[in-house]
Amino acid sequence: MSFPDRTNRPTAVFSIQAAADPGALPRVFDLFAKHGLVPSRWVGSLHENDARVHVTLECDGLTDADVRRLANGLRQMLCIEAVVTNWRSLAMQSA
Repeated sequence: MSFPDRTNRPTAVFSIQAAADPGALPRVFDLFAKHGLVPSRWVGSLHENDARVHVTLECDGLTDADVRRLANGLRQMLCIEAVVTNWRSLAMQSA
């Protein structure tokens, strides 16, 4: 199995805040699956004091239009409270 080269392409980052609902995470991942995408990285945590789930997903190879479409799809979900998108790059600059 080969892995895509992540050093030269920007990675889309989705920061998601959702209600602490058992269906929230499956709905989020299902949206990516419906577009044929597997996030390259994800991290999540439950904040019990405010009953919210915070998830950060990273996905390679997306265009600006893809990111907007996915973010808008996430925002349409009943359990999702906030979605913030950003880009990051693993490109190393030589001195």
